[in-house]
Amino acid sequence: MTLDPIVTASSTSSVTPETTRYVGLADWWGRHVWVEDDGSRRMLRHRGTDPFVTFTWGRAGPGARELARAILWDAATDPALAERFCLELARDLIARLPHIGFDLGRSEILAWLAARRRVTENTGTARSPMLPLVAPSPRVR
Repeated sequence: MTLDPIVTASSTSSVTPETTRYVGLADWWGRHVWVEDDGSRRMLRHRGTDPFVTFTWGRAGPGARELARAILWDAATDPALAERFCLELARDLIARLPHIGFDLGRSEILAWLAARRRVTENTGTARSPMLPLVAPSPRVR
């Protein structure tokens, strides 16, 4: 599969979870993430508050969290859900993706989100989006 930029977008195409893909590629010039919908391609929009944090995958950290937030926001079209579950998606999926690139379907993201919401509702617990990805180190006196 080649990743040539596609700038055409059809206003009559129906975007469904089965036709939308999130494609990431790491190359010499950096990391790039596209959203592909029925033959059109657009860059995945950054949704975080820090413009200096770039998308990363294949490891944990702020870049993985930002990629998870952007994918969830795009897939679910709900900023609150994206904020609530971005750390968990980063830990469960984004940090485990191959470093060279990935190809995820919107239906896969929505299935993960539905399963995660069921677990949260059944246990009555949810991780706060403000918790760090790693535990803080003990205070030295």
